[in-house]
Amino acid sequence: KSHGVGLADAIIAATADSENAELKTLNVKHYPMFKGLTPPYTTT
Repeated sequence: KSHGVGLADAIIAATADSENAELKTLNVKHYPMFKGLTPPYTTT
């Protein structure tokens, strides 16, 4: 069950956006505001 974007995730997203930084995360679902975001690598 989703509860929306958490505060920490929102701060990380805002910082990446304001600094024009590329966001890398394995928690892609935490950042729905970044369309096309993919994990930097896959886990097996």
